[in-house]
Amino acid sequence: MSQVVITLQNCGCENFKELRVAFGDLNNCQLKCPFCFTLKQRPLYKEISTLTNQNLDSVKIIRFTGGEPLLCQEQVDAILQELFKIQHHVDGNLDLIVIQTNAIAVKKLNFDVFRKITIPILFEVSFKGTNIKEYQYLTFKDCVTEKAAEKIMSGQVEGYRIISEKFSMQPNIGILARLGIFHSSVKEPSFKFIFPDTHKLMFNPDSWDDRISDILEEQNNLWGDIFEGKFVLEKLKTPADGSPVMGKRYKEIIELLKLSGLLVEEKSKLPNQFQQKYFYKRGNEIYWKAARAISSKIN
Repeated sequence: MSQVVITLQNCGCENFKELRVAFGDLNNCQLKCPFCFTLKQRPLYKEISTLTNQNLDSVKIIRFTGGEPLLCQEQVDAILQELFKIQHHVDGNLDLIVIQTNAIAVKKLNFDVFRKITIPILFEVSFKGTNIKEYQYLTFKDCVTEKAAEKIMSGQVEGYRIISEKFSMQPNIGILARLGIFHSSVKEPSFKFIFPDTHKLMFNPDSWDDRISDILEEQNNLWGDIFEGKFVLEKLKTPADGSPVMGKRYKEIIELLKLSGLLVEEKSKLPNQFQQKYFYKRGNEIYWKAARAISSKIN
């Protein structure tokens, strides 16, 4: 059976909630990213079959996250089974299903059945860098070889394309590429990811792999100006974010990244110009924007 952590939390809309369903470290994601929130965490797990036991009256978004939700066929089947039950019960109240994935395993999976779900679905593919060197440092605790990094990046790009092609004609299903790095605020960064060997900033658009640039161009065609033509970027969480327990975990991540030489703290908060120009900070509003865009295609 598939075990998950189920959390009811704010979704950026007054009086409504997001149900977060996390396949945590227990199920062993293919990657061990040093910035991962769930890595080595052991929260209280429940069977995913208990999902529909939750009160969904105030829930507008259900988000399946990691670990890696699409790790194996068993988990895909478990997600689909719950979605069919939810679809029967929510009666139009639910705005969006989000499935956050690294997409590495999708080529081995049968997930055509997602076409039978009528609720809007967003596959959010979380890329781990913008070039091979970043993948060497950001996909495992220790730096991996260039060959290993290429394999991971190629797997993500292939998985993204499989999802995109499979559901391109399905009006209720969208795909969003994002840079899944806990990074600094886009407008006023106080933390910056750097290469430990050169101390140069990561994610510089001048060094993006052509495959990433091509995907961003495709995303612009898909979403228009909804995300300002930028690459959606995760924000580095600080101890002030979330509950005290979450804040403690964010502090641990920051300290580990500093010790590894991957992160520097900038007290001046001077804006990083290429971040402002090329990246769109991910927040809860991206889901509302995606939901509206997908619903407009359906209608």
